[in-house]
Amino acid sequence: MQEAALAFAAVIGVAGFAAILAARERYLRYVAFRDALAASAVPRGREPTVSGWLDVDAPATPEQSPPPEFDENGSPGLWAWRIRRKVSAVGQSRPQWTTADGGLAVGEISIRRNGDSVGIDHAWLTDEGGTLDGLVDPFETPYLCVGKPDASLPLGRLDPMTRRLERWAIDGEDGILNELGFSRPDRGSMTPDRYQATVIQEGDEIAVYGDLDETGGRAIVRGTDESPLVFVFGEPESRLAALRGAVFRRAGLGAALLLVAGIALATSGI
Repeated sequence: MQEAALAFAAVIGVAGFAAILAARERYLRYVAFRDALAASAVPRGREPTVSGWLDVDAPATPEQSPPPEFDENGSPGLWAWRIRRKVSAVGQSRPQWTTADGGLAVGEISIRRNGDSVGIDHAWLTDEGGTLDGLVDPFETPYLCVGKPDASLPLGRLDPMTRRLERWAIDGEDGILNELGFSRPDRGSMTPDRYQATVIQEGDEIAVYGDLDETGGRAIVRGTDESPLVFVFGEPESRLAALRGAVFRRAGLGAALLLVAGIALATSGI
């Protein structure tokens, strides 16, 4: 009987711990999107110039191909990517993750809005100002607000222990140990570069800020010095609310499961 109670508590406890880790991951995404929105060039208090679902006439093609295991299906309209590298710098007590390369590819895109199609002229961002306006990391440019990368894949083979620790959210760039400041001294040879990306596909919700030109036969959003072109993945307030709700749901589930596991242990007499 005690063995059965212990096994039940272990299973429920593991499920509760997994839910807590999932809540933590959603919380990190919420914070990253909130901070990216605050640091973006989005005019404070201004509604998007146009928002709706993305249409892709010609797909975006990144300068560097992703690793083979990168799961990219559909028709990409915007493709933000970067290569992250863990390096030791002079004056730093432990290795730091830095961006070694990155880019932002934008295809021929438009926005569906109330049955109409609004074109997006991204030349101001990708041509005149440079793809990232002098920045290497597309996740740091104020003209693109997506939060954390959706995908993060090693460009090399992880040792078995590192792979497990990253899967358990203990090690890695967003791992608990990294946030606490711990780092194994031999990690330099065992930490390959990482390919990270967010791909906004046809049909995804997107908000665009800029200057709406309706003088021609078709409405087009352009960027100007007074009204820069800014892409936001999803409608800002609704996406923040969705991420915040996901945190509470998973945290509540995890806490409930851990409570059940604790009660099972307490009543088993172990």
